[in-house]
Amino acid sequence: MYLVLSIFAFGLLVLGHEFGHFIVARLNGVTVEEFSVGMGPRIFKKQGKNTLYSLKALPIGGSVKMYGETADEEGEGSFFSKSPLRKISIIAAGPIMNIIMAVLVLFVIVIFNGYSSNVISEVI
Repeated sequence: MYLVLSIFAFGLLVLGHEFGHFIVARLNGVTVEEFSVGMGPRIFKKQGKNTLYSLKALPIGGSVKMYGETADEEGEGSFFSKSPLRKISIIAAGPIMNIIMAVLVLFVIVIFNGYSSNVISEVI
């Protein structure tokens, strides 16, 4: 059971991380070609308006494939054509989302389990 819960928790971490990259890329006008959770062969895929959403067999990572990640692909919606500040914001969005998720998880744990404060009642 611990293995299943660990895989689930890691999957949520990867999903949140990749979603951070995905949402900031979209907000900055970059075309996202594929949003993928997992590695290896595809188990499930769904074609959206512009993006292929896929779930892969091995729950050990994920990826967001953006149009124009190399200098070869240029044009509207290209990652390479964006300003350095926009590129940095897209790249930094994943780790920032991890921090936000950690704060939210701790907040939920405190709400449901409370917290203990250590109080020294007596010194001998």
